[in-house]
Amino acid sequence: MIEEEAVLNSKWLSEKEFSDLVAIAASTPGPIALNAATYIGYKLGGVLGATIASFAVVLPPFITILLIAYGLSFYVNNIYVKGFINGLKAVVLGLFMMSALTTFRSVFTSLNTPFQIIFILVLTMLFIVMLSWIKLEPLMAVLITGLLGVLATVLGIW
Repeated sequence: MIEEEAVLNSKWLSEKEFSDLVAIAASTPGPIALNAATYIGYKLGGVLGATIASFAVVLPPFITILLIAYGLSFYVNNIYVKGFINGLKAVVLGLFMMSALTTFRSVFTSLNTPFQIIFILVLTMLFIVMLSWIKLEPLMAVLITGLLGVLATVLGIW
């Protein structure tokens, strides 16, 4: 959804800029939408643009969740409300899957050779192993993977 608005509709970013934005936003703390809004706001309007864009992304969901939480407190034991909430779980999974597919597409369209694709897959698996099996702190795994990206630049892989 962010890509559709920022790249296709408004043309605030190129495909390459969006791919870079996804990489940066996903590796920094906070929701990707907020990080993306802050970046795009800064690009278009400096610090003021970043501030306005950040508030514009955060405020509507904050108010919505606040109102929903208030309303749910009265109906939390209603079987239909519970059913509705269970149905929303499919929405969450769908949004995650759409986000993953969009990210996958933007990353792989930015790579030029089969070796780059293999290397990015190896880095991805290494990152997953560092988090899942080695249990490294996420920041350390991000730094190590980023440094391996720098090494790939030095070696002429990118």
